[in-house]
Amino acid sequence: MDIKDIIKEIKQAGFYEIDGLKLIYSNSIYTEEYKKIEKSSIPVEHKKSFPFAVFRGNLYNFNLNSSLNDDYELYCRYIYNKRLVNLQLNTLFLSKEIELQYSSNHVREQFEKELTKINKVLIINSFHYSSYKSILPCFLINNCDVFLLATPKVILENEHKTNLFSTICNNLFSTDSSACFINAEDYLSLIKLYEILSKKEFRRKPVLLIFPDGNIGADRKNDTNKNLFKVNFHGTKIHIRQGIFSFAKTLLAPVFNVLTESHKDFISMKIHNYYDFTNKNIHPDEFTSMLFQNFEKFLCRKNIPKWECMMYLHSWMDTKAFNKDIFVTEKTFDKERYTSFKIDNQQYIFDSKYLLSLEVDSDNIKKCVLKNKFYE
Repeated sequence: MDIKDIIKEIKQAGFYEIDGLKLIYSNSIYTEEYKKIEKSSIPVEHKKSFPFAVFRGNLYNFNLNSSLNDDYELYCRYIYNKRLVNLQLNTLFLSKEIELQYSSNHVREQFEKELTKINKVLIINSFHYSSYKSILPCFLINNCDVFLLATPKVILENEHKTNLFSTICNNLFSTDSSACFINAEDYLSLIKLYEILSKKEFRRKPVLLIFPDGNIGADRKNDTNKNLFKVNFHGTKIHIRQGIFSFAKTLLAPVFNVLTESHKDFISMKIHNYYDFTNKNIHPDEFTSMLFQNFEKFLCRKNIPKWECMMYLHSWMDTKAFNKDIFVTEKTFDKERYTSFKIDNQQYIFDSKYLLSLEVDSDNIKKCVLKNKFYE
């Protein structure tokens, strides 16, 4: 369908559907969809699922766990937030309702000043928190060329939809912008991005959007390669990359630290910090650690359901194999450490401390499970 026909249908029907994607333009349709999410429930079977076991394991390792029921309540809120984020991303008029907030007048002045410099790259550092996906639309409606680092899988799933979204926004709101995905796991793609951003010949403001908690890179591995370093995060050492520092230092680009918050009728985007790489001699480890330390202060237990990474934090840590019959004993068995789940009628327990799934097959484990009435 021609873009003019798509825009016409959006305005008449209040929404547009293509390839399973529903883009919403009408406030009333958005309200209906919002209410559906509010009333939606999570099947009780999820409490015995592997995803919940992993979620709880990550809570345990980052000193954020509580009782089984309380942890499950957080998990349900986690799923709810993901549904809400996707709805708000696909609601076109909310792109115009993003409320910018600033931690200080100085940060505000610097951000507004940098936006006017067409031939200078602006780097936005954020985390997969709350309505983080709405950061892209915010810059699209402000006539920017946005570059996003992502894995091949994310690109495959989102590139077509994002290009369509960008084209519709341009025609619907009379803007002039674009979005471009860059394969973060391919060295040649990263070199090409450096070349593009170094030319300083832009018709629109270039914005590089980076999420360090995505923890992706050209070497792919998240726990053993030389491009990673360890930082303390909620009492646990995690492996982190320095990609954002490399871009900022090479391009001498300013970095703004951003977090979003989702509300019913609007999205707030708060700009917390500003880092100027033209005037500061910052060490890569110190800079990246600082980003995570700032986020750590904000990420208390009540905010955990809004952080998407809670389902794959374990890939950032060292995990070691162990003899399950030695470590799982009647004396050491702890309901807060273990979570039960079932796959195809086979019972398992998930050890949060070592992030491993144990099939309930040995006599020792069965004895522990029965004695502690673990499946009741």
